[in-house]
Amino acid sequence: MTSDHIPPLLLVAYPNSGEEWDSVQRCYVGLNPSDLSESEEKGNSPEERFSSVVEELVNVCGVKIVGGCCRIGCEHIRAVKKRLSRESNSLRSFNKP
Repeated sequence: MTSDHIPPLLLVAYPNSGEEWDSVQRCYVGLNPSDLSESEEKGNSPEERFSSVVEELVNVCGVKIVGGCCRIGCEHIRAVKKRLSRESNSLRSFNKP
C-alpha cells in the first residue's frame, strides 16, 4: 500500500483536568498555581487553562474531536467552545476578500 492509499488520521483527544488521584487520601489533588509555568497561563481559571490546552491540541496537533475525562465538566466544554469559536470568527474575518 502506498502513502496515497493511507487514509488521513482522525485524531481524538480526551484530556482530564490535570489533577492527580491520590490513592492514600482517596481524592483528586489539585494543581498548585505556583507549580504552573508562565506558558500555562498563571492566574486563569481551570476552565480557561483547559481550553488553552485544547486549543493547542486542535491548532498544533490537528485534533479533530475533543472530549473531557476525569474532572471535566460543562464549564470546561463551554470554555473550549468559546475559545475555539472566537478563533474561528477571527479566522473568518481574516480570510474575507
